[in-house]
Amino acid sequence: MKRSERERDCLKRCIRFQCSVVGDDLSTPTPLKKRPGVDAEVTRAHLYHGPDATGPSGTSGGGGGGAADPLPVPPLALLSEGSELAAGLSPLGGEHVVSKKRFSAFHATHLASLLRRMGCTHVVVAGVQTPNCVRATAFDALAEDFPSVSVLSDCTASATDAVQSANLFDLRNAGIHTPTLGQWKASLGGGGLFSALFGR
Repeated sequence: MKRSERERDCLKRCIRFQCSVVGDDLSTPTPLKKRPGVDAEVTRAHLYHGPDATGPSGTSGGGGGGAADPLPVPPLALLSEGSELAAGLSPLGGEHVVSKKRFSAFHATHLASLLRRMGCTHVVVAGVQTPNCVRATAFDALAEDFPSVSVLSDCTASATDAVQSANLFDLRNAGIHTPTLGQWKASLGGGGLFSALFGR
């Protein structure tokens, strides 16, 4: 599957983000869906069936919700080509992998209980796309009452810079921190931004 330049750039920063926390027991949510899309949101299920699929309201293309036409390459399905993690993002020894089926990594997964068992109080989110999976995961982390939630502003990406800026603005207004990878890394080990953001 071809990736846009924006996605490739974000992926490189996500790999650097993972490398910056090597040795920590991270949860790595992975978007995998079983064919034929029965686990997908009702507005996206038609993307797994091609252009003649019937949407939830009986109309072609998903119907009712203004869903987009089927994509040339459907969303990732479990064990399909392109569903494997990109080089550099493979789980390290001892890391947990959580397979998510919806936008949020918390929806219908054991991620919240896993993070609590690990003693996690600060959730840091990276990936694509910001208005979809990143935003949903960050807001659900707030809903799960994790004391601090951050979205790495340059380790996330959107279709356009304007969409990215608008979503980061909304996240900050909700109390979600949006440091860059460099700011976040510089704050590790106590003091600096990490102390200011997380009270440590």
